[in-house]
Parts: sequence; structure tokens; C-alpha cells
Amino acid sequence: MLTIALMAVALAAFDQPEPECEPIAEVAGSIEALNRFWGRSIELCAAEDPGESAVAYPDENVVLANPDWLADMALVYGPSVVTGILAHEWGHMVQGSRSSLMAELHADCLAGAFMSSAGFTRAELRQFEQISLRSGDLRRSDWQHGTGDERRRAAVRGYEGYAKTGMAGIADMCPLRSRGRAWSPPHRAAAAHPARRTEPSADCAEGFGGSWAYPRGRRCSMTAAEERR
Repeated sequence: MLTIALMAVALAAFDQPEPECEPIAEVAGSIEALNRFWGRSIELCAAEDPGESAVAYPDENVVLANPDWLADMALVYGPSVVTGILAHEWGHMVQGSRSSLMAELHADCLAGAFMSSAGFTRAELRQFEQISLRSGDLRRSDWQHGTGDERRRAAVRGYEGYAKTGMAGIADMCPLRSRGRAWSPPHRAAAAHPARRTEPSADCAEGFGGSWAYPRGRRCSMTAAEERR
């Protein structure tokens, strides 16, 4: 009888529906732009664990992030850093299941490339550089994130390189090799349809800490001319 009861409990747990993805409305514009840039349909869901920051799950096609943590980062470093953080995680998503120092620096480089494509200024990139400097490892290790200066330089390399070559040169400016094979961008990466920023209209609703997300106008009404840009 005990075995049957345990089996019933196990089956009941198995039948439970998957938890629904709770989107983070403040960054809806960032997600739309990132997916358009990479030609993907990746979900961003609010993390249930309050101790979570942001993490990519390529096999599940989802990124989890803590909205409170993102809001804190926006207040400390500036709103553009949120896009940089998410662009880093999207970098992991287009890499696939890879975990190494080089994969982390590669994701930083791809984040810089995206920010360049999206029209972020060098001053706005500097917000992402600051968090990269402060979140780096104290000592270099092949299985960590890289030192702060390595992370900062990777983001700058992607930003400046994309400005010169666009998507055509992204594999050279942000190299990554795994099992003898070089990384290349997804075939559907939107080289011909780069993300563009839009300015908010007067009635724009603001996110945490002011204009929290990229692009700020995504959550506001846009004119037909803006939509066509």
C-alpha cells in the first residue's frame, strides 16, 4: 500500500503544469530588440529565487532574471546597464550550451556588439563597462567570468568592432572555439534589420529608476514614422 501511495504522489507531482513564465514588462523593448537582432524567440521570465541575478538556459530557450536585481543595477549604474546585462545573457543563448572563461568573455563581446547596433552611445556603454569591471574575477581562471578589465575590454571590442563591420565581422571580432569548431552567428541573425532606438513620447510611462529599459519608447505610444524606422 505504501508503494502505491508513493507512486500516486509521484504521478500527481508529474502531472503538475509547468510554472508560467512571468514576463518583466519594464524590459519588453529590450527583449524584442534582442530577439530581432539575433533572429530568435527567446523568453525572459522573472526568476522565482530572490537570490538570483540573471542566467541563461539555452536548452530551454529561456533567460531568468530577478526584476528587483535589475532595478537595483539600473539605479546604481544607469538604465543602459540593464540592456547590457540582458544582451550578455542573450549572447549565451546564441552560443548554445557552453561554459568557460572564453564563453563568458564572448558573451560580453556580443553584448557590446548589440549595444552598438542599437545605437547606444559610448557614454551609455560606459555604464556596462563599469559593472563589467566590478563583477570580474579577482584572479584569472579558465572556468570563471574573467577579470574586470578582461570583461570591460571584451565589451568595448564588440561595440567598436560592430560599428566598423556590422554582423558580417562579428565572428572575427568576438571569436569563440569549442571542440575545434569556430562559433558563427545564427543564420537568421538580423544583419539586414538592426535594432534601432526610439525616443519616448511625452506620455511615456517610466520604469524603475526612470527610463529603466531599452528602448525607452517601446512601452509608450509611437508615431507611425517612428514605427517605420
